[in-house]
Amino acid sequence: MLKQWIRQRKISKLSVDPNDPALRCPPEDEEEEHDADDDGAVLMASAEACYAAWKGHFETEAWRKDASDSMRAVSAIYFHWAGMSDIDRPDTDAKFDRVEGISASYQFFMLREGEVLVRPHSCWCPACSDVATGGPGQGMRLSPNTGYKVVGCTRADSDFYEWSNKSCRAKEGAEVGSPDLRARTHGHALAPGLAPAGGEWVLVEAYNDKDDELWLGRTLAFGGFNSRAPRCSKKHKGHQSKKFGTRFDAGDYMVAV
Repeated sequence: MLKQWIRQRKISKLSVDPNDPALRCPPEDEEEEHDADDDGAVLMASAEACYAAWKGHFETEAWRKDASDSMRAVSAIYFHWAGMSDIDRPDTDAKFDRVEGISASYQFFMLREGEVLVRPHSCWCPACSDVATGGPGQGMRLSPNTGYKVVGCTRADSDFYEWSNKSCRAKEGAEVGSPDLRARTHGHALAPGLAPAGGEWVLVEAYNDKDDELWLGRTLAFGGFNSRAPRCSKKHKGHQSKKFGTRFDAGDYMVAV
């Protein structure tokens, strides 16, 4: 739907400067004055221009009503924009250990962060396929105790199919250190600024859910944090305790989603 709508309006002009403000997508009422084949048609020259055009056309009560009256499968669309200034990036680029011989290796298996198994050729026998597609925890079957050999592999006797352990750990940059600690520190920095009004989209690790490890949630005001004004986050103080069915350590933030 969105691609088709763009195709009907976008004119490709390789000889123009895509940063020319005159080529940016105008408001919806101005755009209707142009013909799709007109040389003066507007060029949507960036992802942000497409976002603005979509939002101005689809995210309106008039379009929703028309879609609902027409009994379309989709009757409401919402758009969110995250520009370069909205994404926190590390000050310095990260540098990682190099995986030597990578161009001569044709199969890889991630053991854990910073450790990857490589071998010169791929094997997809039933035993190797079972390990590679078995999901979390199956990597434990590939260990130094067994020489990183897959038990039952039909090519286990050939050095050509032997795994070797390589390092791809971060040596410099924000990725150095524990990923859990980095995520926790980053979360603690963001939590106090979460706004309950209107809600903000957040990724939530669902410790108590056996099926879903991550939830996409939206913050909301919650009076259960014993505050005069409802808010969506509260810092946990004191010793480790369980609240609202979740364990919190000292310094953790409770976020209502």
